[in-house]
Amino acid sequence: MMETRKRNLRFLVDVDDVLRDLVHNMVQLYNREFGTNMVYDDVKIYFTNVSFPLVVEKYGDAPHWFFQEHGHELFLESGPIAGAIDAVNSLKQYGTVQIVTKQRTTQNKIDTLLWLDKVGVKYDSKSFVKNKSTVRCDFFIDDFHDNFIGCGSEGGTGVLINAPYNAQVDLEQLKAETGFDRIVRYGSLAEFVNNVEQYI
Repeated sequence: MMETRKRNLRFLVDVDDVLRDLVHNMVQLYNREFGTNMVYDDVKIYFTNVSFPLVVEKYGDAPHWFFQEHGHELFLESGPIAGAIDAVNSLKQYGTVQIVTKQRTTQNKIDTLLWLDKVGVKYDSKSFVKNKSTVRCDFFIDDFHDNFIGCGSEGGTGVLINAPYNAQVDLEQLKAETGFDRIVRYGSLAEFVNNVEQYI
């Protein structure tokens, strides 16, 4: 019975800063443009208009500057997070992997699909959604804590991947805003996958 359940689990996996090392590349782009010495841990707020103020001062809208003017560079040239590709591919032994990601433009979506293919991610389905609560799963894996709100189903587990902008999130408080039975925190997808058996 346990083996049957393992093969039928549904893993919902985010792309950016779970699989693709996007924010590090954004920081490098920012430093190159403005001559600053920003580091990854300085990105305390998820929203780019707050965390990258010099972009707003010079160009007006940080999301547009990053994801439209520099979208190809960011989405195609950002490398995978260490161990993430092997980790997501290994989840297939337990069930299905659904890539679920928010992307700003059609070109960002195309570049994301190209990137997933380039780095060799094996997945069963993909969805580009604004509201991730529309997709049900057994494991919801994401770096942005607000994406968990309204998500979840009985028996489900939320997996929050560490980032500087979620460091202060209280997991019990977050769980109360979801339908998950539990929310756990890991430093990376690879670390979670190394421990996935304890949640099955």
